[in-house]
Amino acid sequence: MHNKLPNLTQSTFVQPKIFNDLVTLYQCYWQTHCHLPKSFKFTTGEAILTELTGAIRFAVLSNIVDRDNTQECQSAVKQLQHIRASLDVIKGLLCVGWKMKMISHGAFASFNQSIDNIQKQTTGWQHWFMAQVNDEDLS
Repeated sequence: MHNKLPNLTQSTFVQPKIFNDLVTLYQCYWQTHCHLPKSFKFTTGEAILTELTGAIRFAVLSNIVDRDNTQECQSAVKQLQHIRASLDVIKGLLCVGWKMKMISHGAFASFNQSIDNIQKQTTGWQHWFMAQVNDEDLS
């Protein structure tokens, strides 16, 4: 009688914890971003969102590499390095907002804690890919 639509919530889009943590950080920052003064929001605030978007992109790209392919594992190592660099840039930009009293101390501390946790995950994941590359080199 009725055509059954596919259930989009049962999608095969599965990402690692780092992806979910980056999205959560984006959501939390967005709440702060919406209340920033326009001059800061449209300059530094947009730069933070751009860096977060780039980090999410690289997390997705790192997750879809062929883990049996040395070149793709090397690519993932570089992508994860980009995530780590973006997170350092985000920390710096958040510090500017905090020092200018546009971001509260509590929000700043919370963002930094989230970033530290994501950086640890990224480093661990990067080391895993590096080990895959090194194992292949030894073979």
